[in-house]
Amino acid sequence: MTAALLVIDVQVGIIDHFPVCNKDQVLANINDLLTKARAAHVPVIYLRHDGGKGHSLEAHTAGWPIHQRVAPVEGEPVVENCRISVVVAVISQRPSTRGMVCACFHVASATAELNRR
Repeated sequence: MTAALLVIDVQVGIIDHFPVCNKDQVLANINDLLTKARAAHVPVIYLRHDGGKGHSLEAHTAGWPIHQRVAPVEGEPVVENCRISVVVAVISQRPSTRGMVCACFHVASATAELNRR
């Protein structure tokens, strides 16, 4: 059975500019997943968010790149401005029957979602 690892929004603008609980451990855990996936020849696919003008994840600004401690290696795709249809298209090009996801998200977005519940 083949698999894929999705690395979602693990960007400088989230990791370095917002309080991240156990930041070093989070990055170490992601690196561990990446090392194991690559060693097993599991495809790694990165998704990178563009927060729009003025946002900490605005495209082509200091916060936009994938964090350097978990950066993609040559040949690993980075899907920009990901929408679910784009993600599905990238995944469907690869022979995967299961997947694993590691993701970061904007603290304000999480807070807003939690407050709605």
